[in-house]
Parts: sequence; C-alpha cells; structure tokens
Amino acid sequence: MTVSGENVEVGSAAVQDAGVRVVPGPGASRVAERTLWNFADARSVTITGTAPVLGSIVVPVGRATVGAPTAGRLYVAGDLVFPGAPGRPGPTRHSNVAWPGAAAFACQPVRELVQ
Repeated sequence: MTVSGENVEVGSAAVQDAGVRVVPGPGASRVAERTLWNFADARSVTITGTAPVLGSIVVPVGRATVGAPTAGRLYVAGDLVFPGAPGRPGPTRHSNVAWPGAAAFACQPVRELVQ
C-alpha cells in the first residue's frame, strides 16, 4: 500500500484478513509477511496507537517515529525513533517479521570521499 504526503500521521487499528479479525500469533505473521506500507514521498512519518501495525514499513526519503507496536521490517532512510506508546513507559514492541521482497532493499555501505 502506497501512502502519499510529505508529513504523514497514521493511527494503528485492528486488521481483518478475508473478513476475520487478525489477532497476535501465526495469523498476524501471515498478514505481515505479505503487507508493505510505502511512504514514498514522506519526509516525516508518525505512527501511533495500541494495535500492531502489520507489515513492513518503507520510508525511503524521510524519518519515522513509531509509537505503535509493529510486525514487519522497518526500512527508513532517516532517523528511526521509538518513543513508546502513550501511557505506557518503555520501548514499543517490534516483531521482526520478514517480507519476501526484502532482497530489493539490500543495504549498501556509505563511502566517504577523501580528498
């Protein structure tokens, strides 16, 4: 799913798959494995809420603040901040669920030019 906008704010919500509510467990992993959130032109993405965001998140040109639980991979060009969920001290839960297309996002080392 491609989401447009320069400064995007998203609230997490319950997810359904084929009309059935997805709960934590194997069903959630199956949905996360085949879902990709692409914030293609966003300079800033903020994700909040208490329901898990299922699927990998791609922010190719900006930064992301993730205050909701996630299940997927996080591909962020800029800063990635985990402030914790509102009313819950401590870090936000992140489950590293693979996305089959991940090879397309292989990390390359940054080489500085020395003059």
